[in-house]
Amino acid sequence: MTVKGGTTPACAACKYQRRRCTPTCPLAPYFPANQPKMFQSVHRLFGVSNVTKTLKSLQTKDQKEDAMKSIIFEAEMREKHPVHGCYGVTLQLHHHLNFALEELRCVYAQLAACREQMNKEMDNWDSSNLKFGTCSSADPNQFFVNESSNGFNGEYLDNNMARPLLGGRPVF
Repeated sequence: MTVKGGTTPACAACKYQRRRCTPTCPLAPYFPANQPKMFQSVHRLFGVSNVTKTLKSLQTKDQKEDAMKSIIFEAEMREKHPVHGCYGVTLQLHHHLNFALEELRCVYAQLAACREQMNKEMDNWDSSNLKFGTCSSADPNQFFVNESSNGFNGEYLDNNMARPLLGGRPVF
């Protein structure tokens, strides 16, 4: 069907009801001719008369558009999820939000613990005790491999302690 004397196709609502679509059809802006399933799902859930009553009760174009978006969304969710519809989707999103908030709380707690540990380490750190470029023992290569002699300088430490470096990597 087309609008009387025109080339514009009838809206999905008028096509479904097999009536002539007028230029003043209240449902035409919301149900284009190429989306009949959208109208059918709205018609099954709300009915045409309830949708038109809702549109007539609203004053501004923005209110009508918001209401129709909501009606179409509810009808599509009811079609996809027949048991719970929009409520099921809302509930699922609520659970996702709670999970994300709990995860965020855990991250903040870990961040606070790391900051506290870092502050304690910074408090214990005494820059006056550090002597850059010096070694406390007589032999600075005591715990490193002497590559020229292919052997170790120094001794192995206790089994629970770090051992001398072998080839530039620690051996535990």
